[in-house]
Amino acid sequence: MRRSAAKIFGILALAFAGAAVPSRLIVSPTPSDGKRIFLRIEPPQEVRVGDYVVFPHRTGRVRGCEDGCLLIKRVVCGPGSLLETRGLDYFCDGRFLGRARRTDSRGRPVEPFSWSGVVPSGKLFVMGSHERSYDSRYFGFVELSRVVARARPLL
Repeated sequence: MRRSAAKIFGILALAFAGAAVPSRLIVSPTPSDGKRIFLRIEPPQEVRVGDYVVFPHRTGRVRGCEDGCLLIKRVVCGPGSLLETRGLDYFCDGRFLGRARRTDSRGRPVEPFSWSGVVPSGKLFVMGSHERSYDSRYFGFVELSRVVARARPLL
């Protein structure tokens, strides 16, 4: 009797894990995050600098996002921090974040986001690790309220 109950419990546990895990995995369509497979963590609750966040975005600059998609980016500057744009270079509290480009990966002109001041409450400045990542350097702040999950890189 105990063996049968243990087998049934084991089968149910495997079935649940098999159904739950794939829905929590996110595969990044581009290498701009430096990682390709992430574990989705919901609800996002506390988001800190260094966290990866998932948010909806619509753009013609990323293949597959013309009608909207989920982007995964790392928070590099958060509310209350000093974000500065100097030419094409970005700094958070004096720490160099990266440089924007004048063209996208297809050679089309792009206008970099410019800001020098404190990051407002409820806003995040996010970046990918790839130098050509489409991120806050181009589309500006991400509203914290639009973040649907945090993501933990797996691979």
